[in-house]
Amino acid sequence: MFCGKMRLCINGVLKEEYVSLPVDARLYTYKTVFYGRGMGIHGTTPFTGALMTSFLEGRYDLTQEALRKGIVVIAGVDGYRAVFTLSEIVNRNDQQEVLLIDRDNYEGAGRFSLFPGCDFFSDRAIKSIMEINLLLQ
Repeated sequence: MFCGKMRLCINGVLKEEYVSLPVDARLYTYKTVFYGRGMGIHGTTPFTGALMTSFLEGRYDLTQEALRKGIVVIAGVDGYRAVFTLSEIVNRNDQQEVLLIDRDNYEGAGRFSLFPGCDFFSDRAIKSIMEINLLLQ
């Protein structure tokens, strides 16, 4: 299960493709416990990545309408998907941002993966991301 590049789409239209995180991406590290997927604790390995907020910055108008109706769908190459409201990604004040991670196939996880620091369980963590689709109504 490997996807070497990730597409960024807005309303289903391809805008950019990435083979690595942008070179100017500031990286953050979360030291946390990772639970879920019927396997209990996944370990305490730190997760280091760029903020999804920064990755999406400048790709939408920050309006009440966008925060109220915007949806972000992240799809893995295996078809697994996670859905976030735009507001829950960009309108945080708890320092538990969603991280976009580039580990270049770390443990068979593909190029890119997603760590939702705001979630206690790992249900919306995605490996081998092939597409991020920002849906604005």
